[in-house]
Amino acid sequence: MTVSEDDWTTLETDHRPGQLTWTRIHPESEHDLYLQIVDPGAHRTFALRMRERPSSELVHLLRELRQTHGIAVQVAPAGEGRRDLQVQLLDAGLGEVFNPLVADIAQTVVATAGTGDAPVAAIERFEHWRRLLQSVVDVGLSTEKRRGLFGELTILFDHVIPAVGQQEAVSGWTGPLGRHQDFQLPTSAIEVKTTAAKQPQAIEITSERELDDQGIAGRLLLTVLSIDERQGGTGRSLNALVDTIRATLGATARSRFEEMLVRVGYLPHQKDLYHEPRYTVRSLGCWRVTGDFPRIVEKDLRPGVGDCHYRITVTGLDSYSLEPSGITDFLRGSAL
Repeated sequence: MTVSEDDWTTLETDHRPGQLTWTRIHPESEHDLYLQIVDPGAHRTFALRMRERPSSELVHLLRELRQTHGIAVQVAPAGEGRRDLQVQLLDAGLGEVFNPLVADIAQTVVATAGTGDAPVAAIERFEHWRRLLQSVVDVGLSTEKRRGLFGELTILFDHVIPAVGQQEAVSGWTGPLGRHQDFQLPTSAIEVKTTAAKQPQAIEITSERELDDQGIAGRLLLTVLSIDERQGGTGRSLNALVDTIRATLGATARSRFEEMLVRVGYLPHQKDLYHEPRYTVRSLGCWRVTGDFPRIVEKDLRPGVGDCHYRITVTGLDSYSLEPSGITDFLRGSAL
């Protein structure tokens, strides 16, 4: 479930000063979750109604939680001795960030059905968002993350959307969610690497799960974009690529796309940070990850070993290579 501006606009239209205006979300859940307009200030608020007194763990987390500019977390009375754990928007300029934040925390709470402490899960997920916002508050995405985002969006626009259509392509873009591959589609998965090195001879793999095809319905493709990065010139900025993709999407796919951008740290109010540099794709290497492709996967590890980082030398991978023109067929399940 997503949370949209329309959801809040409906509540704000019905709101009267001094009253609490609300609607329930995820009615299928065992937890009581609400979108609220709360006075004073008519602040947009996400609320989890707690059935018990705050646990000692929750109290500790709230005490340790660092302040986040424009978004507050608190426990508020909800009448008849009940309490709401509230996440409240104080700065309207963060509205486009607040919506995916609320949707993500709500989904996290729903997933705790029958287990654990839902308020604790909500706070821990909020802390994930707090760290994300803090990391980009002044300087935006790091150089590496900008390159990585440009690479994923290039693959999305040039190859995935033409192959499977915009809705399936955007839904399958899982890089911002921290999944094991950057694209997880019904018939295939893609891991995307982006580098500004002159002649990338090695590919950096950051997890034993990145090239593990266990559980993938179809096949796994490794792609490496070698890019030129410079101020000015004829290349494409990150903003220009985002705007081009956004203009091609329908309303539903566009909403999901914008949510994923926020999740990766590309925030609407920071667009001025991304007019430069400009990128030009110098080459695109593609390899089918199958059989004896050189890789470390989880089943090969001894007990107690994990979080593997390693490099793959591109020399000698010709038997696994795929021409970029063949990516479309690969994603459609028709390339060998």
